[in-house]
Amino acid sequence: MTFRDRLVATIAAARPVLEEPEVLVALGRRMIAGPADLEDLDAAYSRLRPELRHAVRSNLTVLSLLEPRIGMPDPRPRRATVAAVLRRLERLEGNAA
Repeated sequence: MTFRDRLVATIAAARPVLEEPEVLVALGRRMIAGPADLEDLDAAYSRLRPELRHAVRSNLTVLSLLEPRIGMPDPRPRRATVAAVLRRLERLEGNAA
């Protein structure tokens, strides 16, 4: 399996996460809110099945690497926030380096 195949599979696996409103709401709130909302994100994330938690982390990794695209919001200003959320979720999983 090539890197591209693995990336496509990861993105496909992350797609169900987009159907999890609690996770999207919690992550969206994190992007505009303060530290108190992190507990909501932790709780929503913790309720997901393990494969969906993995998909969330994979999707955040992809988001952290995206370059700007025409017609889409520039992801660069939010990279540090996305990375902080990813580190937090990895700590919840016990995967922090």
